[in-house]
Amino acid sequence: MNKVLIMAPIVLAAVVSGCTHPEDLRWKASETAKPLAKEEMPSVSVYAFSPPKQGAHTGVRDLSDRGQAALIEALAKSPGAASDLRKAVSTPFESEGGGGVIDRSRLSRTVVISVLKGAASQPGDRLMRTVVTIAPHRLSGDSTVPFEFAGYTVAATDTKVQDIAHLETTTEASLATKLAPKIGNFGDNEVSSGVTHTQKSTADIVQQYENLGVDIQPTALIVTRESERGLDVVGNTLVALTLATPDDSDRILHNAYLVQKMILSDKGKMLTSAKATLDLKRLTYLSRCAFDVDVTLNFQMRRILDGREYYTEGKQTISLTPGEVTSTQTLVRAQDVQTPLYEIIEVTSGSGITASQFSGQAGTEELLLFDSFEDATKMAQWLNATHSSGVGTSGTQLLLGNRSLLPKDRYRAQLLETGCPSTAPAGPQR
Repeated sequence: MNKVLIMAPIVLAAVVSGCTHPEDLRWKASETAKPLAKEEMPSVSVYAFSPPKQGAHTGVRDLSDRGQAALIEALAKSPGAASDLRKAVSTPFESEGGGGVIDRSRLSRTVVISVLKGAASQPGDRLMRTVVTIAPHRLSGDSTVPFEFAGYTVAATDTKVQDIAHLETTTEASLATKLAPKIGNFGDNEVSSGVTHTQKSTADIVQQYENLGVDIQPTALIVTRESERGLDVVGNTLVALTLATPDDSDRILHNAYLVQKMILSDKGKMLTSAKATLDLKRLTYLSRCAFDVDVTLNFQMRRILDGREYYTEGKQTISLTPGEVTSTQTLVRAQDVQTPLYEIIEVTSGSGITASQFSGQAGTEELLLFDSFEDATKMAQWLNATHSSGVGTSGTQLLLGNRSLLPKDRYRAQLLETGCPSTAPAGPQR
């Protein structure tokens, strides 16, 4: 009896490719962070600028055809009023608060936050996360803040998703069978067969990160930025907001009467007090004090220790270094907080002229101010020429302290000095 030898070795091979793709890794390894040298420390600078006013005309060519024709016609009819007419055309509309009060205690500004890496930072090192906190700097000896962040209109939280890598995995399974029976006198024979199965799968690796997060509080503006692979959160961030002065900040917040319109002469001759006109509005304004802020930059820096020659971050050995930088900086310069205002003073005493629109009522007397030095000078000349304590028939009274005006030739115009409380010098810390 012949025996049939059956050999059936089964070979199962699985070859998996693509499982060690370097983009699977954030980095090859992470070591204990080492402190940054002073020249490697990042820095932050903040400043604010005033957005351009919309709708303000600067010249005749800015008007429409009909507007130009109307202006030319008005100038032809009243050549003597040319200066006032041009001023009215070129002046933008003033925003008013409740009750017709001109409120200049709220500043619309665009804040620029600029984050820079240190001068000695190495190629490939990057800031992965920054948190910039901006808080109003309190004036020396003052328990109240000089201003608050009232709100923002442009910046908003922005979360994005970044594609990290596209991976393909191929799995191949093979089944091979071999049969070698002895058949009759034909010697050794072999019968073989095989089955192969290939499966391909793909996957996308994505990561969500916070491109920009803005948290605004009355006494703090916090801007958070986070990055993912290959992204560096340096550069500028712009936030459009309003800087408002609290009502209890009486060291820099003041009230006055602002002259809107006046007619003091006619054809070169001074008008009498009964015929003169003085149009006043209540004004809320600020001292010309710089708005300083305390700035804190909390950061996390990714430093490459090995593998700097690779663009692929998964091949690099890195350390994560946290840190903090603090400084006091000027957000708004003093000359940008309040436009120049002008007053009329009595030369001998140096006291400013005040006005009262409702004679006999307490609390209505305020300093008399002008937006134009030319207008303030005209008013001083009128006072020197007429020595009048009243203007027009509206009941407006001009006072010097509690007294009526002194003899003529004693008044002149000058820039209003509001007297800013002393503060420590500010500047960006590099």
